[in-house]
Amino acid sequence: MTNPLRAFFTPSPLPVRYCLLGVLWALGGTLNAQPYQLKSAEGTLEISAQGTFTLRPGQAGLPTLTSVNKDWWLVQLWLPDHRGFAGQTVNVKAGAQTPQFQARDNGLRISYPELRQGNQVYQVALTLDIAVVDDAFQISGSINNQEKSWVVRTVQLPDWESTPTEADSLTLYWPVGLGQRFTDLSTLGSRSFNYPSGSGTMPWFTLTNRRGGLYVASHDPQRGAKRLSATYNQDKKAFSFSVQQHPFCAGGQEVPLTPVVIRPYAGEWYQAARLYRSWFDQHLQPVPIPEWVRGNSGWLLAILKQQNGDVMWDYNSLGQLADVADAWNLDVLGLFGWAHGGHDYLYPDYFPDPLMGGTSALKKGIQDAKNKGKRVVLYANGQLIDTGTEYYRYNGNEVIMVNEQRLPYTSAIRKFHSATPVTFVLACNASVGWRKRMLELAEQANALGADGILYDQLGVQGPIQCFDTTHLHQTPATAYTTGRYELLKDIADHMRAKNPDFVIMSEGFFDGLRESIAYHHGWGEGYNFSNPFTAETEDTTDLTTLMKRRVTYPELFRYTFPEVVATQRHATPMQNRLNANYAALYGLRHELESRYRADVQYLLHDSLPGPAAYADPAYYTPDVPMMQSTPPTVARSYMQLLLAFQRRFARMVWEGTFIDTEGITVSTDAVLAKGYRHGDQVGVMLWNFTEKPQSVQVTVQGLKAQEAHEPEAGNVRPDQLMPPQSVRLVLFGK
Repeated sequence: MTNPLRAFFTPSPLPVRYCLLGVLWALGGTLNAQPYQLKSAEGTLEISAQGTFTLRPGQAGLPTLTSVNKDWWLVQLWLPDHRGFAGQTVNVKAGAQTPQFQARDNGLRISYPELRQGNQVYQVALTLDIAVVDDAFQISGSINNQEKSWVVRTVQLPDWESTPTEADSLTLYWPVGLGQRFTDLSTLGSRSFNYPSGSGTMPWFTLTNRRGGLYVASHDPQRGAKRLSATYNQDKKAFSFSVQQHPFCAGGQEVPLTPVVIRPYAGEWYQAARLYRSWFDQHLQPVPIPEWVRGNSGWLLAILKQQNGDVMWDYNSLGQLADVADAWNLDVLGLFGWAHGGHDYLYPDYFPDPLMGGTSALKKGIQDAKNKGKRVVLYANGQLIDTGTEYYRYNGNEVIMVNEQRLPYTSAIRKFHSATPVTFVLACNASVGWRKRMLELAEQANALGADGILYDQLGVQGPIQCFDTTHLHQTPATAYTTGRYELLKDIADHMRAKNPDFVIMSEGFFDGLRESIAYHHGWGEGYNFSNPFTAETEDTTDLTTLMKRRVTYPELFRYTFPEVVATQRHATPMQNRLNANYAALYGLRHELESRYRADVQYLLHDSLPGPAAYADPAYYTPDVPMMQSTPPTVARSYMQLLLAFQRRFARMVWEGTFIDTEGITVSTDAVLAKGYRHGDQVGVMLWNFTEKPQSVQVTVQGLKAQEAHEPEAGNVRPDQLMPPQSVRLVLFGK
């Protein structure tokens, strides 16, 4: 039987460079009683005659990792079913195989010439190369598939477990959204993330104690699909992890495996972040970020026309909308629902709506907003097709994603209880027709006078697989990896050549989008102060204690990629001090959202919503208690002061490099501190998140406090008592 997918299973080889820093003992095809041993500066890796691994970190208190009690790799074989069914899968595990060993100048090769599952033998060869590369233990290799009908779909490698270790002795830093931190592994359970996605923003994690840590990463220049998993077993007191990749190696092919590196290190978690960023910078050229993006305070997201046809802002009112943004000191208008279909309807057709004034009125409205000093970004959904459109009827077969049963991926959005949901299918980023439509929308936005276009959901969606054989993706697994990167980079390069200040935005973000996305709309963990920001186990109501235990940890992504510009995510037409100060602390740009008619009444007339204001909306309604808790004039006034304060010190808090608390000491847990470096100066933003005044002293290693400022009080002493719910910037220099 011929594999029908072979035509586009043509992955390119990945170059691998080795530098052996350790010492290798034993020779030949089998191991002697003494194991192979590789050494790095901070650890030792031993491989037994049975092909099991033991990694002993050099730092005291870090657990030993081992594969002795586990099948340390898994290969999933897939037999496609050409009748439209899901097909058959077989999981082949390490424990049932007989390894062969070969000493090499650069390390150790472990080979499995064929794979066995029970009595079945598969002509699939797995080759694994173990070496020390840049002082890290690296596992790489290849799959050679000589089965005519079977496809190697997934490889899980490695799957290791720690020796017993107490849950509260280690901290896990985990890149979901802007980041998570587990200071007590008993709360970890078992969890996974899919990279690349808004829920899996970087393909690495680190496990630390006070002296050092273990850095675990997939070093993949192609930024391909991965699934990283971690578990803490409370009965065994053991931490385990695994990394999956999806080679889709068809019969007659040999495909390289993405290297996985494990590196013990001394020092804080910042060292792991620097390790990843150093590797990342060797393989990706970031898109330039225009000055207006770096210096913007945030945006007012406004849906002009809702899914049900309700027009809340027509094109002639865009100047008035700019005045509303100005009242809150926001620099950008994000226009959603600006086209004839309204928001979440009739995608991917976006025509200026005669009901709202037509093309000329839209152009004039955008120019009116720009004349008032605002930048304007237009919305487009980057992946949804309304099944009720002519585009779907006449173009759907060429552009939609299909699963292995050749059926589309479907979803539905209901914006109002009084209206039926709108049904969508997913478009494939690697289809020619979809790339053409997305580029046309960017060119249209530029022609209308906008400063950018936002592709909704493209920084959120995980690496789902497309099994259409006519698209440009090499394998099903690259549709939402390489396919997405190429789609956005081609548009970004094309538009930057036309207009260097025009930006491509996404909803959500992950590191692989750094080559195309200059600004993004926050989505997911860490983009707002909310319940996920605090601990998962809340046996106390004391906010200071909860903040110490917090799981949400924006520091992780902000430290690794400090130059990335993002809005917070705040689905309410006002901000209270808690959310505004949170965004200021982490350098997130501020956001207000106007999505429903009651939002408009609040923004234009200070009308507080009553119980029935959001009775019909069915989709992420605003935080009404927040709106009712602060008078609109008070909320606006504080936003004016805070954003003016940030604008005054923009070179530090918006354009400076986020350094978290590296080299910074704070005297109390009741005040959070985050540092920014600009030139030879460091600014420390302090946030008293409590309802009480707080005494605080802050120091920066090697520098002296020079001045301190607050949005409301102006110049203050660095050690002056901080008012409740306030922020302060302390500037340090030589």
